[in-house]
Amino acid sequence: MMEIESTPGRIMHHSLVPFVIILLALYPLHLFVSADGSGEGMTTREAGANYLDMEDVSSMFPSTVIRNGSYWDITATLTLSAAQPLYLGPGDVLRFSEGSYLNLSAPVLVNGTEGGYVELLPLVEGSFWGGLNLFESDPSSVSRISHLKVSGAVIGVSTSTSDISMDHSNITGCERSGIEIRGPLDEGTSVDITDTDISGCGYYGIHLQKVGSANVERTLISQCGTGMRGFASTIFIEGTSIRNSTSLGLSLVNSRATATDTELGPMTGALSIAQDQVLLVNSSLTLNSSHIRGGKVGISCMSGSFLNMDRSEITSAFTDLVQSSSSTIHASGMLLSGGGESAFHLVDSELHSSGSDLIGNGAGSGDVVFSSIYMESSRAFLEGGTVAGSGDAHFHLVDSRITISNATLGEQGNDALILDRGSAADYVNVETPSDVTFLDMISVVRHSITCEIRAVDYETGTPLQNVQIEVRNREGETVAMKQTGSSGGTGPVLLEMYTNTSVMTMSNLPLSVTAVRDPYEVSVGTIEKDLRELTMTLYPPNDPPELDLLLPVNGTEVSDHVSVQGYISDDLEVHKLRYRVDGGSYHMIDLEVVESNGFFAVDIPLGPLSRGEHSLWVHAFDGTHLSNPSMRTLVVSAPGLDDSDSDGIPDIIEDADMDGEVDANETDPNDPDTDDDGLLDGIEIDDTDGNVTDPLNEDTDGDFILDGIEDANKNGRRDGNETDPNLADTDGDGYSDLDDRYPLDPTRHADLEEGNSNALLVLLMVVVVGILIILLAYALYLRLGGGNGTSGGEEGHRERGRKAPEPRREGGTTIRTRRGEKAGGNEREGYERRRENRKGP
Repeated sequence: MMEIESTPGRIMHHSLVPFVIILLALYPLHLFVSADGSGEGMTTREAGANYLDMEDVSSMFPSTVIRNGSYWDITATLTLSAAQPLYLGPGDVLRFSEGSYLNLSAPVLVNGTEGGYVELLPLVEGSFWGGLNLFESDPSSVSRISHLKVSGAVIGVSTSTSDISMDHSNITGCERSGIEIRGPLDEGTSVDITDTDISGCGYYGIHLQKVGSANVERTLISQCGTGMRGFASTIFIEGTSIRNSTSLGLSLVNSRATATDTELGPMTGALSIAQDQVLLVNSSLTLNSSHIRGGKVGISCMSGSFLNMDRSEITSAFTDLVQSSSSTIHASGMLLSGGGESAFHLVDSELHSSGSDLIGNGAGSGDVVFSSIYMESSRAFLEGGTVAGSGDAHFHLVDSRITISNATLGEQGNDALILDRGSAADYVNVETPSDVTFLDMISVVRHSITCEIRAVDYETGTPLQNVQIEVRNREGETVAMKQTGSSGGTGPVLLEMYTNTSVMTMSNLPLSVTAVRDPYEVSVGTIEKDLRELTMTLYPPNDPPELDLLLPVNGTEVSDHVSVQGYISDDLEVHKLRYRVDGGSYHMIDLEVVESNGFFAVDIPLGPLSRGEHSLWVHAFDGTHLSNPSMRTLVVSAPGLDDSDSDGIPDIIEDADMDGEVDANETDPNDPDTDDDGLLDGIEIDDTDGNVTDPLNEDTDGDFILDGIEDANKNGRRDGNETDPNLADTDGDGYSDLDDRYPLDPTRHADLEEGNSNALLVLLMVVVVGILIILLAYALYLRLGGGNGTSGGEEGHRERGRKAPEPRREGGTTIRTRRGEKAGGNEREGYERRRENRKGP
């Protein structure tokens, strides 16, 4: 040890000697562990009071530690015990022979400076020495390393159950890891790595195993196999860059990490060859204000991982920006751009995205393009944000469901939406795309709105609380029930407007709204289109209005509108008209100008009508009560609207090219039932009641039952006791309507308890007896020598093996087995066939 110098010429009183000896013994311990455990404030001389320096170590191990000019050459592994803490100061340079280690069982103090780094190097350039190993297990002490350079080690700095604080250091060219910290270290321990550069390490830049809490700040990790790996650890990363990793940027297994202001990807202008920039296996990662760029995959989540991303960017991955298998993802305010394949590729996963933009993804390579979001057996919720520039579709769903709310959907390469295997897409407050491809018969697209329903008093306009609001669809089924709050509003009410499938569009419009609160009258309203706010005015008890209709008169000739005049009276002076044409839906008109005597005049739009007679039904409406109806017969005689066969479709529509011939895609203007299925052509194409069938196909759903038999009352809608002419299996029990004894009851089909068991038993016996007879006859034939004993089985086998099996087809369309491909082909093969099956709202 370094000697403590005495002060010459001073005579010490003999009674003070014991106290001086005690103080001299305790003072080094004060330096070794300061009050805060930091050891800060030590000078080289102060540290030397308790630590061994290299002079001391050389004197203890003269054959192993040799002074060589300005270097200390270590010729074999050097091990210091727990009672031998080591101090390395500015300018200390240690060179180690190949395979030798510096093993320390006590805390080390490396106290280099910006102008005088401590350096640990291989003795022979190009060889690997072992590395610095810290084995101390005293939880009250911390190894402190500042301004250290390590190069050419197997593992630069390795700790085992040892706390460490490292700053302003540089570790390069290690065979395995730059820093490797092995626990278990509980959450109260100190592992801090700041302002450090780690580069060129074969396995890991930083490897953490069973570390309760590690902080990595303002550190650059570059050109390592995996930049940072955590196993069963908790890591806090801030202001750090992980660049040009050759395998993985950040790998977490059974770990938790938070990364803030962190970047992963290639150096500027360089190509990234990383497999994944981030890999999560049963781990969680929170990403704040960070940027992940490049790699084959941006982030890969596996085995129950959780990824939470906020105000970050993921860009320019070769395939997917985010891949997820059996994991959960939350994204807020994100930008995902430039994914060669998908922005999100989800399998058995769940995605929640808010205000995130998915721009320019799925360009692929060559003629193979991809969708921005691809999902298998997954669930996704997109709120706000933008999806644009998709190479193929915005969304491709396989056995999945997605809800898109208040988002902006831009241009895409081909389809806006692809659905397969019973998938569902819900568009809320978003225009439903028309270019939708259904790859099966059971997937659906639903369009909904959120509407705030408010209730106010008739006289004062005051918001009314505790008003019961009920919304019903066109079938009279309750779809929403809400109560107004203190502001007089219900808050957003989710209302489904219509549903698309591959074969039809089913509308819920118009929606009827009732508002009830004593002592007011019941108020009635209607939602006929996208509407974000509806105000219901509640009136005091009153009498129904009265209507005296002057015009039109019966037989009035009209085109697309009609002038309506008359007198209306109401004790509350609420003046509205409700009207409908023929059997269509009711529409509402507010009479803005009504004279003092109740006279009004208004034009009512009729829309395009076929030539002939039509009925106009008009009621006065005061918000609660309807007057008795007034009906007038109108006549359409405009040229070009003749309907020769009286099927409800003008001739000009049936014979669209006016060539007098019935072309392949036209109905016959002289035959009211072109396909002879028992339904008028006009009934089949009328979507007023939400059930459109094919006027050119007598069996639209292919269940071998004529459309006119399924729609028994021929009204163009499916009533409660009818099977659906658009669904081969109306009740969805797996049995077609033709084969189902109970086609409207999914719990029953061919009930064996109701007599079928005997029939099946008889049939089975007949089959068995027939087989036995055939076998006996064949055996007799062979015995009589009629056969030569040869078999055609081998030849038959060769015949069956000549042709490869065709791709499986469902609904007339090739089923894709994975996004971007079908069985035996790439994603865009069969695209024209899918476009033929495309069905929009």
